[in-house]
Amino acid sequence: MKKTGGGFPAAGDVFYWGSYPQNLVDDEKTAAELDRLCGAPKKNRAPWKQYDYIYGCALYADVVADAKKYRCVYLLKSRNEMFGYEYSDYIAKRVYRFSYDPIAWRVLKIENGIALCVAENILDASEYFAGDTVRNLCGKEVYQNNYRHSAIRLWLNGVFFETAFTERERLPIIVASVKNGAETTKCAVNPYACEDTLDKVFLLSFQEAQTLFCDNRARQKKATEYAKSQDCSEYRTRDEKYNNAVWWLRSPHHKYCNDIRCVGIGGGLGDGGFSTSGAQTHSHEGVVPAIRVRLDLLEWEE
Repeated sequence: MKKTGGGFPAAGDVFYWGSYPQNLVDDEKTAAELDRLCGAPKKNRAPWKQYDYIYGCALYADVVADAKKYRCVYLLKSRNEMFGYEYSDYIAKRVYRFSYDPIAWRVLKIENGIALCVAENILDASEYFAGDTVRNLCGKEVYQNNYRHSAIRLWLNGVFFETAFTERERLPIIVASVKNGAETTKCAVNPYACEDTLDKVFLLSFQEAQTLFCDNRARQKKATEYAKSQDCSEYRTRDEKYNNAVWWLRSPHHKYCNDIRCVGIGGGLGDGGFSTSGAQTHSHEGVVPAIRVRLDLLEWEE
């Protein structure tokens, strides 16, 4: 583990732990070697695998070249059924190559030797909920903005966790008690608040996003190139004031069963949420994972 500035991480510090596909490979020699290692993209042909998208279709292949790990991505069908690839730099039927790079984490607070950390960048894009209808589980209605039963929670603790961390890197990450009651949302009375969960990786709540950042600017997040290839929308302005993306929180809106709170491109929390029930809006919002780590189990370099 390396920390910017060296030394043991403290609240406000940034350190690096784990790795994830992030930056686009622009070196022609490396790109050619990756193409040789992966071969032509085709379903059920190793090393190519199919993403487990709810909407859309794409293939990926993880390979190692010169002792560095890469991910090649071949887009087939956009995750956005309304706009397709119209507003994306990434188009179908083309291979894109990304390097696995260290994940930057910012320490938001430390309590009893446990650090709450959040990714500095938007690392991926994901649907929040796997459908547009209310479910009935054991006689209880479960709405689209229920975090406990969300697709994004399952993905974070499965695919993301297993991809981002080696077995050794998983050791300091604790299974945290994640509070999901109404008090963690914007309103003290929220009929869509769900039960608390036990998670290794999670999204921040509205309350955490509101209280653990000093201002809107501190909440602004930029999407990695890999996240943009996965349909995360970067909102560009002519003056490049923002060029940020919206990112998911785990807290439900208090008025609507299919709305979930997000952080806007300017870092604001606003009053509205984003629909989680339409296929056309599912994967535009970015994923900013959060973890709790035992500092005494981190290995760091001065």
